[in-house]
Amino acid sequence: MIAPKIIPTRTKKAGAHFGPVCQCVPAHNRWSPETQKQLGYLSKMGFKAEFVEVVPKGFIIEPNGRRITGQHVEELWQNYQQSEEHKKGRAYMAPDPWYIASPAAVSNVKVFVNDIFNAGWKDFIQAALNEWNNPDLESCINIQFVDTPDEANCQANMYWTEDGQLGWAEWPWGYQVGVSVDINYFYYEQFGAEIYYNTIVHEMGHAMGLTHSGGEDSSFPVGFPDLLVPGTSPEPNPNDVMYTSGHEWKGFSADERKAIKYLWPASGKR
Repeated sequence: MIAPKIIPTRTKKAGAHFGPVCQCVPAHNRWSPETQKQLGYLSKMGFKAEFVEVVPKGFIIEPNGRRITGQHVEELWQNYQQSEEHKKGRAYMAPDPWYIASPAAVSNVKVFVNDIFNAGWKDFIQAALNEWNNPDLESCINIQFVDTPDEANCQANMYWTEDGQLGWAEWPWGYQVGVSVDINYFYYEQFGAEIYYNTIVHEMGHAMGLTHSGGEDSSFPVGFPDLLVPGTSPEPNPNDVMYTSGHEWKGFSADERKAIKYLWPASGKR
């Protein structure tokens, strides 16, 4: 691959990297039988009582103030039960289903590559993101590149900051693809093109809803159940694109291909 030209000119603004974190509460006798059932589900999934307020038609999760519905709790419980049934697998899926983009969403990803601050990177980023379009993945993922931000539902941005990370991405929300993938080229001279290429592919994986493949993701609270992909190895694989640490691009692992096909099959129907 052709290494991009480095022009250190932009500092990234501070901001949250990922979506909200949820915790919950055990059932209490004063709630309706349906609410008690849902609170029981949340308690069994490991959430803490002090972080949930019961409100009409759902719950408010503190400290971030996120509102969830009873139907959402039912979805969480179904996914938890599935993970219990498939212990022999690795967690590639965010534990909250709202953080997993739908097949329809990943079939129509329109990316605007904002290289105004570093003009040598556009082709490099597009080449890396095109790895998700590889027909060998047997998925419905389709990433297209558009000319203006108004046409895009996801932007790939560059920044230059000594913040200890090579990049970050917005999680999906409401089954949609995350709106931003940001790459920090501050460390390019230290790590080089191959690691940055893998980082770009990795961050787009987060934007579509894939967690770190090594296990429970630091973006979510301890005790939140991992969602496991049946048929994958339960052991972490440092060669995975979605592993927690940066490494040179080696392509998607066999287990990652299973996970991608499982989440976003070529038929477009999960």
